[in-house]
Amino acid sequence: MLTPAPEEKKTHADEEGVYSYFFQGVKAGEEKRFTLRYERNETKPAIEMMDKQEKQPIDPFKNKKNPAYLSIAAVSGVGLLAAGAFAYFVKRKRRNNY
Repeated sequence: MLTPAPEEKKTHADEEGVYSYFFQGVKAGEEKRFTLRYERNETKPAIEMMDKQEKQPIDPFKNKKNPAYLSIAAVSGVGLLAAGAFAYFVKRKRRNNY
């Protein structure tokens, strides 16, 4: 819980609960005060939870929300086709010149 409440709450990447404060006209030496309260329901230490995540195998195809591998494959395929077409036309032009 944040006091005063933020004007904007955004989702940053896959993380929820990113709060933004924007201040204009703040003078040097002026103070802004915030109160932050954090409640946690998990009883395990964070380091144990992180260790558990690191030990799990990484599946590159698991993240179907943002398939970066598909974008990379599409760009690579288009690049290869363009390079092949360029080489074909250059070779064809050389044959016609002789």
